Amino acid sequence: MAPVAEDEARFEVLGRDVPNLESCAALLDGARMMDGGEVTGAFNGHFIFATDAQITSAGSMTGSRIRVFEDEDLAKVREGLRALIRQRAPTAETEDREAQPSG
Repeated sequence: MAPVAEDEARFEVLGRDVPNLESCAALLDGARMMDGGEVTGAFNGHFIFATDAQITSAGSMTGSRIRVFEDEDLAKVREGLRALIRQRAPTAETEDREAQPSG
């Protein structure tokens, strides 16, 4: 969920057949890293909250939150996400090629 307007939420599927809460949390954190700001998601009845500081989960939007990853593990997850984001970022060369007419 990403904030859209007051009391309004936007839902977007980030992945299908995600095997567990930790994998879902990593996908959600990747979305947060690309879009900026805090992001809230859900997996099998658990809410996931991704912020700059940490990724937590709770049984409800207002329930007690627990960390999904410890600090060391979160650092490794985010290092991997940054590498994937860099790999998938279009370079000036690929943008030039895509902008040129084919034929």
